[in-house]
Amino acid sequence: MATGLDQGPHWVGIEELRRSWGWFVGLGVILIVLGLIALSVSVAVTLVTVILFGWLLIVGGVLSAAHAFWRRRWGGFFIDLFTGILYVVVGLMLVGNPAEGAATLTL
Repeated sequence: MATGLDQGPHWVGIEELRRSWGWFVGLGVILIVLGLIALSVSVAVTLVTVILFGWLLIVGGVLSAAHAFWRRRWGGFFIDLFTGILYVVVGLMLVGNPAEGAATLTL
């Protein structure tokens, strides 16, 4: 007697998963090795992460300010512009002082 559990949307793609299980195992091993490396040099990884986050804030701030000028007739022009400027300033602070930025983000 079939229970209906062997059919349905949760089995979609199971054949592809069975065909490429080696890739998933390989990816898992690579991620474990990278995680162990990151744990062994956690200070360096933290600083790189803070710098990356700072650059993301800078890019997002520039795009937010550009959006404010692009949609100038929108009622939230000044809020969007202020948010973009604030993102850029905080991003520059994080990129300029990653150690203090890491401590601040941790707190």
